[in-house]
Amino acid sequence: MPFYKRYQNKTSLTPLHLALLIIATAISAVAKPNLVLIVADDLGYGDVGYQGGDVPTPNIDSIAENGITFSDGYVTCPVCAPSRAGMLTGRYQQTFGFWDNIGPYRRNPWTQPGIPTYIPILSERMKALGYTTGCFGKTHDGEGEAQMAFNRWDEFYGFNNGASNYLGDMNRPHNPIFHNKKIVTRAYSTRGIDHKKVHQGGALTRDLELHLTDQIGDHAVQFIETNKNRPFLAYLPFNAIHGPFQAPKPLIDKYARVKDPKRRVVMAMLESLDQNVGKILDALKRNNLEEHTLVVFLSDNGGHEASPNTPLRGAKGTYWEGGLRVPFCMQWKNVLPAGKIFSQAVSSLDIMPTFISAAGGRINPAWNLDGVDLLPQLTGQTNASPHDTLYWVWGPRKAIREGTMKAMTQNDGKQWQLFDLAADRAEQHNLAETQADTLQRLIAKHLTWEEKLLPQLWGWKKELGHKDPRFGKPMPYHEQGYFDKEHPVHLFILSGQSNMQGLRPQESFTPLIEKTYGARKTVIVHDALGGQPIRRWYKKWTSPDGQSSKDHGDLYDRLIGKVKTAIEGKEVASVTFLWMQGERDAREKLADVYADSFNGLLEQLRDDLNIKDINYVIGRLSDFDMKNEKYPHWTRIRDILVDLAEASPRGAWVDTDDLNDGHNRRGQPIKNDLHYSDRGYRAFGHRLATEAIRLIDE
Repeated sequence: MPFYKRYQNKTSLTPLHLALLIIATAISAVAKPNLVLIVADDLGYGDVGYQGGDVPTPNIDSIAENGITFSDGYVTCPVCAPSRAGMLTGRYQQTFGFWDNIGPYRRNPWTQPGIPTYIPILSERMKALGYTTGCFGKTHDGEGEAQMAFNRWDEFYGFNNGASNYLGDMNRPHNPIFHNKKIVTRAYSTRGIDHKKVHQGGALTRDLELHLTDQIGDHAVQFIETNKNRPFLAYLPFNAIHGPFQAPKPLIDKYARVKDPKRRVVMAMLESLDQNVGKILDALKRNNLEEHTLVVFLSDNGGHEASPNTPLRGAKGTYWEGGLRVPFCMQWKNVLPAGKIFSQAVSSLDIMPTFISAAGGRINPAWNLDGVDLLPQLTGQTNASPHDTLYWVWGPRKAIREGTMKAMTQNDGKQWQLFDLAADRAEQHNLAETQADTLQRLIAKHLTWEEKLLPQLWGWKKELGHKDPRFGKPMPYHEQGYFDKEHPVHLFILSGQSNMQGLRPQESFTPLIEKTYGARKTVIVHDALGGQPIRRWYKKWTSPDGQSSKDHGDLYDRLIGKVKTAIEGKEVASVTFLWMQGERDAREKLADVYADSFNGLLEQLRDDLNIKDINYVIGRLSDFDMKNEKYPHWTRIRDILVDLAEASPRGAWVDTDDLNDGHNRRGQPIKNDLHYSDRGYRAFGHRLATEAIRLIDE
């Protein structure tokens, strides 16, 4: 937090005070506060000591006692992955299609679930401000290699899944524990160890030194010790107290008096969670960092069936307050007041902008953040409410809070309810009939907001259409030693004319290729230019009348230079050339030389790459008015392309005539279907990748 804000409410400054303030301001430019974000999983509103819980949580409680409790602190979804996606981006997660946990169904076969890599997450925002970043615990933000925490944080210890056993060796192969890019678990199943010998009724009886909650805390402490002399962001997304319900047997035995077996184990899990929060706070104190560290604690959603949400109604997975309102507190000693309760509505969306402001950064309006910087309210600089309105939508559930009024439906609008949370936080008195005008206004306001969102792109709804056959299976990076050695690579060269230039490989081509072979085992070179004839790629080209040209082969020289740079020092396992033909060849009536030119281009690649066999995938612009008499070579070249693709088992043809819906990428209507809409380009990339994979596998 800038020092001038800390002194803003002090008495008038003497010259000495002013000089000290100038010095302090200069120091603040260097001395950025450390940031610690601790997230519990499925922890209920009433399951912490400072809010009446029956399990002692002295360490979590100390954050509230030494700082600020948000009595009306919300998350953006009552289940984990969407909630964490909103928190990590500072944006309503539906604005980028993240409506649900990452399930097997996709709106389109080329959909890549998770937080897109082009949207910076908290670690990337803070790295830009000079922070070292570490993530310790559960991530569930995407399965693509580029999305993995070991690529988006400086240090990572944890797993990427909705849940994990509390001994990582109990997990299946697609859900290992990573330390950075190294898998550190050894599955019991591969060592002939029966899980029944590891735990009984959730009571862990062996290898307790590997208890995951402790491991998360210990790795975070080591990160703090290592980086104590530089600004750091430590993010601890614990999986406790999410199922499966497991804890060390000695901890469970402490709660033998509790009759409910689930609750008994969960109480032990919560005690372990609190112990590890204590490890973090002790590390800050031991290194004299308490007054120089902003600490935030919250849960990712409301409590599950074995975690109380008292006095709120509902639980995880519902839009009652018990699903959306969570334990939420913040500590920054000597900067934020101690023991204060902040009763205005705040959101997990606010964490990113608050951290950025504390670090002296500025929020760029172009980021389109939905969260706000809370420091002006928390330091008394303003009494204004942080948010006029908060919104939620998840499947058939919708809710909106404006001031203290909350409207909600859990059946897709068939029935709405209205509550005044200031007088009725347990949501017992529905005001829908007595305040019908208020309800209708809030419904209309929610609808206006919802119209701006992207549709759901993945999840557990079968209605989405496409089921990913690889869901729940190991990814290439789950292979032991995947990151430890160089691998032979599959080389993909995307070139040609027109729509190949407009293709964005990272949207649909690259994700499918990397999901199949792994990023370390693939090299993708994309170099295309629209409106150009094939002669610019064929160095020995001659025209139908036997004439040469000045520019023949120049684009090939550019392409092969990029290819050789990309594969320098690598062993190449296969080469696939993906080619897109455009209208220029038809306009110049080149059908008579097209087959020889394309075969000559392939021969150039074989010679320059010193490889005997090259797979090739051929596509062409969507058919349109060039098939009329004005361009008779258009149809002839199409026939030639199909023949070339079918002439060899290494060739494939990609039909694209159905890919345009009458709009271009910007959504503007177009008179012919020469170019694709945004959806068309994604489908094109996915078709190219599918055929390339088929050729390699065959």
